[in-house]
Amino acid sequence: GEFQDEFQVDGPIAGERMENYSGVIFVGGRGSAQLQENSECLRLAREANEAGKLIAAWGYSVGVLAKAGVVRGKRVTGAAHLHGELKAAGAKVTTQQVERDRNLVTAIDDSAGFRFGKALAQVVAIED
Repeated sequence: GEFQDEFQVDGPIAGERMENYSGVIFVGGRGSAQLQENSECLRLAREANEAGKLIAAWGYSVGVLAKAGVVRGKRVTGAAHLHGELKAAGAKVTTQQVERDRNLVTAIDDSAGFRFGKALAQVVAIED
């Protein structure tokens, strides 16, 4: 990542199913814009939405949620350049650092880390 962060993966997402997980989180950053074109990411976002599981993204990766069609009628935030795309997908866009609308959690960028994490925990019922 931009700040030398690294994420370890267990394997490819192709073929993964949401029944094995509490939810899906799309990590932000400029490189995450490519995820909007990844059919497996879009499929997982849709599956999580249909199952009422956690769906989360921040910054640039919020575009995945718009492309997957899971933001219609929901309050979301994200990278400023995505606001038009989010509105076109039916989202109620805000400029808050973090938005939680039922099982959907979005953050404007990585500066909202603690608040974002707390909202994630609330969705998966670790913390009220």
